[in-house]
Amino acid sequence: MAYKKYIPVLLLMLAASLLRLWSFADLPFMYDEFSALLRTHYESFAELVRLGVMENDSHPAGVQVFLFYWVKLVSFNEYWVKLPFAVMGILSVFLVYRIGKRWFNETSALIAASWVTVMQFFVFYSQLARPYAAGLFAVLLLVWIWTLIVHANTSKRWKWLVFSLFLVFAALMHAFTLFMAGLVYLSGFFLINNSKRKPYLLSGIFAIVLYSPHIPVFWHQLRDGTIGGWLAAPDVDFAWRFMQYVFHFSWVFMLFSFLVLAFTFSRNSMNSLLSNKFRVLSIIWFLITFSTAYLYSLYRSPIIQFSTLYFSFPFVLMAVASFARPLSYKYNTLIVTIILIAGIYTLIEDRKHYEQMYKQGFDQIAIETAIDRSAFGDSLFVVVRTARPEMPAFYMDRAGEGHVSYFSKEQRPSEMFALLDQQSDRYPFLAFSWADYASLDWVEVARDFYPYILKDKYWFNTAYFLLSKRPEEGAALLLENEQLFYGNMEKSDDNEQMFDKNRIYGSLFEVSANHILDGKNDLLMISARVTAIDTLRKLRLVFEVRHPVSNELIHWQAGTLMTDVLLPGQSHRLHTTARLPSLDLPHRDFLVRSYIWNQDEARFMMHDHILKTGLQHPNILGLFEPL
Repeated sequence: MAYKKYIPVLLLMLAASLLRLWSFADLPFMYDEFSALLRTHYESFAELVRLGVMENDSHPAGVQVFLFYWVKLVSFNEYWVKLPFAVMGILSVFLVYRIGKRWFNETSALIAASWVTVMQFFVFYSQLARPYAAGLFAVLLLVWIWTLIVHANTSKRWKWLVFSLFLVFAALMHAFTLFMAGLVYLSGFFLINNSKRKPYLLSGIFAIVLYSPHIPVFWHQLRDGTIGGWLAAPDVDFAWRFMQYVFHFSWVFMLFSFLVLAFTFSRNSMNSLLSNKFRVLSIIWFLITFSTAYLYSLYRSPIIQFSTLYFSFPFVLMAVASFARPLSYKYNTLIVTIILIAGIYTLIEDRKHYEQMYKQGFDQIAIETAIDRSAFGDSLFVVVRTARPEMPAFYMDRAGEGHVSYFSKEQRPSEMFALLDQQSDRYPFLAFSWADYASLDWVEVARDFYPYILKDKYWFNTAYFLLSKRPEEGAALLLENEQLFYGNMEKSDDNEQMFDKNRIYGSLFEVSANHILDGKNDLLMISARVTAIDTLRKLRLVFEVRHPVSNELIHWQAGTLMTDVLLPGQSHRLHTTARLPSLDLPHRDFLVRSYIWNQDEARFMMHDHILKTGLQHPNILGLFEPL
């Protein structure tokens, strides 16, 4: 029967909907969403654009303006705030299918749309109330109407108007949807009939006129460097890591995708490798986007990340799938089923998407705090370090946790030290959590006052610790993923060293990184406990990385006192910590060095010098890195 040919696409749309809407009401807000939602409180539209977009955002105004009005209707309700973006993510799957079918054939379209359905890359960003799902939807709508225009001998006036509107729609979503809109529009001049060049040109001019109120916003962001700048420069293997990520770091998903391509491959398509203009354009759009972002990141300001490629990557998938020959609906159904099974299995089992995504840091901190509060009551002191306290406070307030001390990214660990120094005698237990890739110094300061670990939990970019002052049953001094390499965790004076004006540097600890990191450990925590004899102000605990042969200095940092002064008779522990991957070290074969630097030339006693190494929990970066 005729309806059977629609079975594969119906199967795709059902899978796309289930994957994006599964237990949707339980999906919490992430940092990026909070950053936008907390910029919806302005009194006027002008204030929103000036303060909520120009001064404090790197994206065009489109989604922020939508959220400004949408939140007035639905409030900060996760389900309703996110729903429009999930719907656009689902509709994007259908648009990939429609464009692929128009450009190539039904089978090619189904293969490309199947990948977009199941890849975590597309599922994840469809579940965020951010510009990504809306931006991809806008780009695909633009390409669809653009295709109708360049394919047709004549075009009705409404198509030219819609084309202009979709150009503006795409331009207002994201910097790289603006870039894609420009690429698509310019590409049309190479394909369109001479008879339609004038209306095509006029439609572009009309789009610029409609976009013109936003031009001051764009130039302000570009001039002030708010477009990019907070990322690290890309490594040479960025493209390979991206391909691993989109295929779930899974050879299973890659293998079944390859088998589908091999089974459907058409030799005729190789004979006309460059003859299909849409195949060529798809690859060109992606390569221009990638190379522009990559080179800009290297030579101007880092902007490239996986999400940068979100709006052009579907066209690569269409180009790859374009080599498939058209098959019957039975084979198409089989092909779709194979990709869906492989993709969904690896999405759930290998990527653990629904564990990672539905247990976000801010809501889980509140849940764990409430659990521990019920167990320890007023004996528990709660401290949270995050970029913006309003974010965890949203879920803390919902859980009824009002007695919480928050620290923001503008504050230093020394401020938490001062608080714990005042409060720790009153509270036997501490619930300490961090979010937004906080320095490990915060954790070490918490452990100075509460050295025994009762519980540690990890989610994306977040950690939670339940700590005790006393050695409770089941408590430990070291975390499971941590090991003591040098020194003594117990208070010991066996290796005391006396410093005075004649001793500026302490004994040098030096070891090969290969020895202590063992090819896998990526965290380093160094500390030293001292007691002042003279007043101390400028004491430093130095951590160096040097080349093993030339002794060239590769990295240098130093931990300082957590107080302005350390008075005679007072004891103190200095810390310096590092997440080694973030230091961008050139190789593993380097020397790790540490020593005390007595800048004051003062008298004091050093009681111990401790070095711990550890392995970062995979959940911390689990949405983008292998688990």
